[in-house]
Amino acid sequence: MIELILMISAIGWFARTAKKKNKSKVLWGIIGALSYYIPVLFVGLFVFPLITIGWVNEDNKMIFWVICIFVNVMAGISGLLIAKRILENEDMTGKVKKRYLISIISAILILLVSLFLLNYYKIRSGVAIDGFENLTGIQKSDKGDYVGAIEDFNKAIKRKPNAHSALYYNRGIAYEKLKEFDKAIIDFQKSLEIDVFPNEKMRIRAFYEIGNCYVGLNQWDSCIVYYKQVNKLDPEDDFLIFNIAFAYDLINETEQACEYLIKIRNIPIEYKEIYEKIKEKCNE
Repeated sequence: MIELILMISAIGWFARTAKKKNKSKVLWGIIGALSYYIPVLFVGLFVFPLITIGWVNEDNKMIFWVICIFVNVMAGISGLLIAKRILENEDMTGKVKKRYLISIISAILILLVSLFLLNYYKIRSGVAIDGFENLTGIQKSDKGDYVGAIEDFNKAIKRKPNAHSALYYNRGIAYEKLKEFDKAIIDFQKSLEIDVFPNEKMRIRAFYEIGNCYVGLNQWDSCIVYYKQVNKLDPEDDFLIFNIAFAYDLINETEQACEYLIKIRNIPIEYKEIYEKIKEKCNE
């Protein structure tokens, strides 16, 4: 909304100035809009993401979003001021204007190259969270290419084996998707051993995924151990509580299943039938 208001204001500003200078209001109104909007797009879509790649996570993304808006607006205003100077300066010859625009474009290109080199060094040196291969590995996982993702995670882990828990967590997710549960468990446990997570949610999720892997291996006792650990860290998760009750029911420990069943406040409709069956056993 702020950017739209500024762009509309720029059109009016340039049109009025062009009228005073006996120049085309329509042409300079369009130039005014573009002089604001192009820098905003350039910075918002290319420069800012290039700077922040590998640093943004669920805990800080709102802060980065606010900073991005501020940087975009500043870039747009800078573009407006440059274009306005060209409009108001009647003494500038064609050659001077050309050199002026070339210098602006050159400065932008130098800035972009500098930011790229800075970010490349940041990633390769391990300053960025997880490293470049982790980012590409996540992209491949999102596309369902879990084998390719594991290859990228392996490269990142080889370069900095104990740098970050997310490396092992993400590789564990890929192994889990491939139903290689034993390897996935090892990776999730390694992530907890390093204990350098970008946020607490991922740390809790690592315990959860270990429990899920034991479900895949039909090792319900081990599954319950890790689900209960998650329950200690996040006691409000009703679906997790239901999973614990369900696991206890499968190994015929009805008393324990009932103990957890009564803690559930809301149960998803698709699990209502199973919930009612366990509840019937509790009432017997």
